[in-house]
Amino acid sequence: MNYLCIGKFLKPYGLKGQIKAIFFIDEALDLENFSSFYLKDPKVSGGYRKLGLEFLSYRDNFFILKVEGIVDRTLAENLKNQEIYVDEDELPELNGNSYYIKDLIGLTVFYKEEVFGKVVNFIDTASQFVLIMKLLNGKDLAVPFKDRYFPEVLIKEGKVIADNLEDFL
Repeated sequence: MNYLCIGKFLKPYGLKGQIKAIFFIDEALDLENFSSFYLKDPKVSGGYRKLGLEFLSYRDNFFILKVEGIVDRTLAENLKNQEIYVDEDELPELNGNSYYIKDLIGLTVFYKEEVFGKVVNFIDTASQFVLIMKLLNGKDLAVPFKDRYFPEVLIKEGKVIADNLEDFL
């Protein structure tokens, strides 16, 4: 199984073990596609423990969840800032030119028609995704993932076309 982080617990909500969480997905209904959710746990074989999650409500860009076995605020506090994972094989199939942001990792970045670096990571800020590239000179460069800077993504060809990077150099 390949585990993929799709969310994160924030902080307890109320006194009965509920907890706030955010998910890094475009549509909340997509969460129904997953049969199971997981939490990193080095104490179990394989390093991940299956979670029983009940989605109680959605408010202001976060979910209120009930986690199986978490019955009070103190236990919920133990989940604070931990990531929520799913089996990557359960991701919904995409059509057309759509792709997952994770698919960008490892792609070669071309700038001014020359190899510029590779996408090595991304950061999801409150307002946008930021791509982290490892440049040919060994330095890292973080650039907002916007059409202005990345007008073309060619997943099948393994490349990302960059433009206007002089703003960051």
